[in-house]
Amino acid sequence: MTCVLCGKTSIDIRRFPLSPGALKMLEKQIPGVKPDETLANNGVCGECMALPFTERKKLADKAIKGELDEHRRDLMKDALKKREN
Repeated sequence: MTCVLCGKTSIDIRRFPLSPGALKMLEKQIPGVKPDETLANNGVCGECMALPFTERKKLADKAIKGELDEHRRDLMKDALKKREN
């Protein structure tokens, strides 16, 4: 499994617990999503969980920014491919 905060692969990963309400919301927002499969390979490793809250928050902010940047790059790539065709 992969830690969403540090990106390391570890067997000491704690999965994200989702309440039944959160699962319903996720399924409503993303039709066809399979939360058990989607979230099965991601969580937070023991090392990151042991960090102080402020350090974990910094890592989380960095991970979120990285995901947003990756999404923007994917959008640009798709736009360029459409122009080429």
